[in-house]
Amino acid sequence: METKSKTKKKILIVTAFPTHGAGSGALITTQAKSYVENGDEVVIITGNNRTDFDKLDGVRYHVVPFTAETENPEKIEGQCPFNYLMFTTHTESTANFWNVSLEEIEAYNKSF
Repeated sequence: METKSKTKKKILIVTAFPTHGAGSGALITTQAKSYVENGDEVVIITGNNRTDFDKLDGVRYHVVPFTAETENPEKIEGQCPFNYLMFTTHTESTANFWNVSLEEIEAYNKSF
């Protein structure tokens, strides 16, 4: 019987949205979990307005910071002065691509 050596993959997942609170985030979290269980190395780049979200063991996170729409938003170094942009809405952001200025779009692009 031939034995194949397992090669550890390095997986980078980039999302403009948080890894919680909506369908795309749940999908990314599920994918990352299965990669980690398979022994792969996983890094997620994620847009978010807070740093205290649930994180998977074995996954490294890099947060692209935005400003939450709450009374006392968390201060995160380098955050955009607006919330992360969506095409519709998210449970934690009503900011969307249709209602921002060109300057905000440029700041958004530069953040990523």
